[in-house]
Amino acid sequence: MPSNASAVLAEKFLHAFALHPDEFGPLLTDDARWWYPKSAVDKGFLKSACAEGRDAILHGLRVAGYKWVELSLLHLIEEGDMLSVHAHGEGETLTGKAYSNNYSFLLRLVDGKIAEGWEYVDTAYVFALFE
Repeated sequence: MPSNASAVLAEKFLHAFALHPDEFGPLLTDDARWWYPKSAVDKGFLKSACAEGRDAILHGLRVAGYKWVELSLLHLIEEGDMLSVHAHGEGETLTGKAYSNNYSFLLRLVDGKIAEGWEYVDTAYVFALFE
């Protein structure tokens, strides 16, 4: 069972990741790394599968093509310094299309902050939505 601190961090993370970069920054270590699905690079949505450093990660959130997204926690698993967060997102794109997708995040924590994150999402759905 995840600790209370991990559950609080997971809820803060989901809120901040959903287009609140100013709240996401304090949850990250200075040298944090964020891994995106390789298919996003292959399709040309991203230049690199890894954002290195807090500023690069926050830039990725700031240029996302959504008016709003709300992420809800479905499952949370903690083991050592790793946190697995399963969530569902609902929102709207900048062009007014409805958005609904499931996410899985694997987070490596250092001193209660996110040092590394891996993001898994249905990229085929995202690509179709933005074409």
